[in-house]
Amino acid sequence: MSKKNQRPKNAGDLATPLADRDRAVIAPADAQSGILGEAIRSGDYRAFRMALSADEERLRKRVGRWIQRYPDAEARLGHGLAIGDVVEEVYLNAFESYSRRPMEVPLHEWLDSLIDRSLKMLLHHPEKERENASFARTVREIRGES
Repeated sequence: MSKKNQRPKNAGDLATPLADRDRAVIAPADAQSGILGEAIRSGDYRAFRMALSADEERLRKRVGRWIQRYPDAEARLGHGLAIGDVVEEVYLNAFESYSRRPMEVPLHEWLDSLIDRSLKMLLHHPEKERENASFARTVREIRGES
């Protein structure tokens, strides 16, 4: 068997950091707990985004697949619509409604549930929503996050 196809000898060790992250960030006891709750209480969007950054690539892929469900949206990709804008809109909507999210739903599923609404907002109010997403990205970049 090639090294590329070998599994780690102790796969449980590799899963531990993700499990710890899931308990600390993804599944807090309530909306007021943990890193996300603190970011919401202090109105700190940057901290909220930083806490969710480990999930961004998964969300980006999910947004890309979601856009494929709408031929009009897919046709606009690269022509006034960007996957990054939809991702940022999802995070903005999550920040605004986090304290009302159903705690029994895993955070990644809840974020996924915001994709459709976020995409439709961008399609129906492109200038306003793109401006909001652009502003949010600028705030993160000014403070040193890429």
